[in-house]
Amino acid sequence: MADHRNYKRRQFVVNRKLQYSLLAITVTYFLIILLIVAAALFVPLFLSLNDKSLDAAQRSMIAEITLYIHARFWPAFIAVSIILACHSIFTSHKIAGPLYRFRVFFRKMIEGDFSTPMEIRKHDYLHEEKQIINEMINMLNSKLRCIQSEQATLQDMLKDFIAKHKTSLNTETIKELLAIEEHLHRLQNEVDYFNL
Repeated sequence: MADHRNYKRRQFVVNRKLQYSLLAITVTYFLIILLIVAAALFVPLFLSLNDKSLDAAQRSMIAEITLYIHARFWPAFIAVSIILACHSIFTSHKIAGPLYRFRVFFRKMIEGDFSTPMEIRKHDYLHEEKQIINEMINMLNSKLRCIQSEQATLQDMLKDFIAKHKTSLNTETIKELLAIEEHLHRLQNEVDYFNL
């Protein structure tokens, strides 16, 4: 696996389901805030326009204020919406990207490749999780190497034992020792599956 510390992702949407879900949540919160702000700004003005106790000059001034706020509020809202949507995709990319890398890395682990550490981009999120994954890989590598070493030692000891005592062992004992040797071969094949 290549070193991906300088890896640059070419697309910002790497996990559509996750990133679009996060975008939908962000837009929903933004719309709720918008409705509250719009209600706070416009409802009192609309109520004042319908107030029969106000004269025509006062209503005209309230209408001008309402139109002025409309002219300023909605373009600002559209601009902020676009910025917020872009920022949401950009930020979710820093989460979805590492999750995609984790998935690729876990697939390599399933295939027995424990040879390289997990890497994500410097400015991505989930660096602590990456560190824990790498600690897990180091521990598994260490344990698998110990198993390989112990298995090889046992196999050598068994071969030496059979060679030294072959003439003094009865047929039944030799069969049992050969069965143990077969199991050690199977263990070796299982451990050899892993690329350390």
